[in-house]
Amino acid sequence: MTMNQGLTDLVEQIDRMIETVATAPGLDDAELRQILRFLTQVIQVVEQAFQDVLTLLIEIKYLENSDLGSTKMTELRKQIDLLTARSFYRDAAEICSRLKHLRQNFDQFVRPVINNLPQISGWGGVLGLIEEREGRIIMLIENTANHMSRMLDTVDGSTLMEAKAAASQNAEELRLLLSELHELNGKILGFSGKTGFLELTRNRNELQREVQIMIDKRDQSITHGPKVQLGDSNVFHGDFAIATTIQDSFNQIAQSSANDDLKQKLELLCSQVQDLTKMLPAEKQKEMAQDLSSFVAEATKETPRRKWYELNAEGLIEAAKACAGLASPVIATVKEVLALLSTTA
Repeated sequence: MTMNQGLTDLVEQIDRMIETVATAPGLDDAELRQILRFLTQVIQVVEQAFQDVLTLLIEIKYLENSDLGSTKMTELRKQIDLLTARSFYRDAAEICSRLKHLRQNFDQFVRPVINNLPQISGWGGVLGLIEEREGRIIMLIENTANHMSRMLDTVDGSTLMEAKAAASQNAEELRLLLSELHELNGKILGFSGKTGFLELTRNRNELQREVQIMIDKRDQSITHGPKVQLGDSNVFHGDFAIATTIQDSFNQIAQSSANDDLKQKLELLCSQVQDLTKMLPAEKQKEMAQDLSSFVAEATKETPRRKWYELNAEGLIEAAKACAGLASPVIATVKEVLALLSTTA
């Protein structure tokens, strides 16, 4: 899972909800406007919650050597921990008020309408904001917060530049996703210089055309792109053969008799490689996926051969270095796996 995967999925779900309701023949104009207004409220809550995440990523981006070991690092860690503290969202009056208002609007106006619509099972992220409120906000932010915590836990003078580069890249990805949400809110309300979706409810053909343009644009965007579904839960953006190779590694780990600690580290490595390959040229993606496959195959054998798994580990580390800003987590996990393998040799 990428650092901002939860938000990426939610943006896609909101897009699909708009697509579904815009083409639903059973909705009258007033019902459609109620749903669209509800979605603008969802967008506003999510935008506000993730603004805190963005500001912390920017703080990490601008860390200096003199900050390491200072009270600034302690304060940053505290702020990151607060991102996943339920009490933080209950104390944040505006977010809490909006979540409560969302529930009221949903129960009164939206739930009776959408229960009979198709694809409602695919809207879990959006509907979760209604049922779980601050718990769902925490779930969305948790992956990003965990990445930032690990970044700060391992940063030192030798890895500071890598951590800053990773924070910069993730801040840019998050900024793009928040911009998409902001733009979508503008399309619904008519802030984009064109007639808004709310007003186009009186002209369904025009509304459907504008929604389809929006979906086509999103599917080609650099933050989403073409997707390949892997197994039950993994989603890979890119080449199918590479996606299959990585999924095979996940499967091999799950089916192996390796101990739980080793399995956990190998699964983490697969996830990190899955994220990293998106940043590599096509040929490098293929090489890295194959190095991962060979490394996992050897590491999960009943008697792993040191010569071979160390050779594959070197290949993974060298491939990771091609993305300097994101290499550190992969390299660290490879070394942790090697340490575990050495204790069982």
